[in-house]
Amino acid sequence: MQRERVLGGLLVLLGVGIAALMGLALATAPVTLAEDAGAILLPALLAFLLTMPLLLGGAYLLVKTSAPREASREMTAARALTDALQGRGVVLLADVAAQSGLSYDEAAQALDDLIRLRVFNGMWHAGSGQVGMLEVGVLEALERCVVCERPLRLQGAVTTCAYCGAVYARSQAETPQT
Repeated sequence: MQRERVLGGLLVLLGVGIAALMGLALATAPVTLAEDAGAILLPALLAFLLTMPLLLGGAYLLVKTSAPREASREMTAARALTDALQGRGVVLLADVAAQSGLSYDEAAQALDDLIRLRVFNGMWHAGSGQVGMLEVGVLEALERCVVCERPLRLQGAVTTCAYCGAVYARSQAETPQT
């Protein structure tokens, strides 16, 4: 990946360099457009045809190699969050975020991503900031919401408490097939 990034940068620099040299050559040419259009337009077209693939290819490689870096940062945040939550019961997300070196917003986003990807077993209440990884058996046995203590019935992979909005999630592997 690093090699592709370097190659992309070199292609962009090479394209810019060729364009600059061709532009300089055209600007200092003794022939004017009125005298001989072909003597100016042909090198300009050649410069365009040489530089555009270099510039576009280099830009593509630079963009392509930056996307995995972003995904890697998100996965690192999600991993840090799950490691910090492991075996702690229901805690405040702010405490877990501080322990794992994340901001509250990064931790909340990582938690939302884990729930959306259906790889999280637990509960999350954005209003109070409570979060907890819960064993599947504990989730299955819940009859009341952990936050508001009102009746709760888990259905499917993600269930939201109708009273307080707490989200209960089961991973895809743990979701009963109906």
